[in-house]
Amino acid sequence: MSHDDIFNSRYGPRIARGGIKSQNERGKFGKTWWARRWINVIEELDLGGRLGRGRVYARRGQVLSIDIQEGSISARVQGSRLQPYSVHIGVKTIPVDKWVLLSETAFNQAIVAAKLLAAEMPEDIEKLFAEHGVSLFPASMNDFATDCSCPDYSNPCKHIASVYYLLSEEFDRDPFLIFRMRGLSKEKLIDLITTSSPPVRKAEEPTVSKSKGGAGLRKSSKEEGEPSSVENKTTRTASKRKTERPTLPLGDFWKVHNVSHLVGAVHRPAANAALPKRLGHISFWRSSYPFLATLEEVYKIGSENAIRDLADERFSSTD
Repeated sequence: MSHDDIFNSRYGPRIARGGIKSQNERGKFGKTWWARRWINVIEELDLGGRLGRGRVYARRGQVLSIDIQEGSISARVQGSRLQPYSVHIGVKTIPVDKWVLLSETAFNQAIVAAKLLAAEMPEDIEKLFAEHGVSLFPASMNDFATDCSCPDYSNPCKHIASVYYLLSEEFDRDPFLIFRMRGLSKEKLIDLITTSSPPVRKAEEPTVSKSKGGAGLRKSSKEEGEPSSVENKTTRTASKRKTERPTLPLGDFWKVHNVSHLVGAVHRPAANAALPKRLGHISFWRSSYPFLATLEEVYKIGSENAIRDLADERFSSTD
């Protein structure tokens, strides 16, 4: 047992100020299938009790920073000592020629390209990678090169494991980070997708066939150099809108006008922080309290104050 383990068993790690706290307070990590797949890869590495201690570190906010680059991940984790430990995780990258080959085959499929551009991982993408002899996710310990400045003789240690678990939440939010970890940035991936997509076929021009008498079909107004009826209509509409556009005196732009007639029935929302809940957790949230729960309370207080202020304003206007 290392010095860190002995100290932790007695006192636990030092309290981390402003650390990255997992949004997952209990249960399994990973909401999307690709984040759960990442966790499965990590848990199959047979790290023993270090995984459990890594989960505790992730949920307590012991990880101070994480930086994901192409083929490498750097982090700082607060342990039992005064100085945080430096963690480095090297991930084997996929060769460039394989990425090019994937762009010509897998990324060229419309459904695959559409899902990736929508920040969603296609469910069969692992199969597409396997067909070219590569794996999207690391397949074994040979795909990792890990190092931590802690005195623990085990590698990977619990500090590295805590970073693994927090990465799953980042992958939930942004699956492009998986590609970056494997050597391809989001910008390069999008470039490969867009350049490999098949071009849209242009509508064929109608052919002009001549009758037996030698008289061909009448040329369109566009072919004769005359504006078509659609073009005439568009021009007239644009001209009409231009003449009917109301003018706003520049001096009144910043003036506040009475908008009491615009206020209708005001009700407390059925659910607080509805839009943030749709957007999901913020990247690497640093607080002792969960992000959405904190924001939900802020929205609740804001709604109550707004309704009270509007009620007071209406009451005073009737005096």
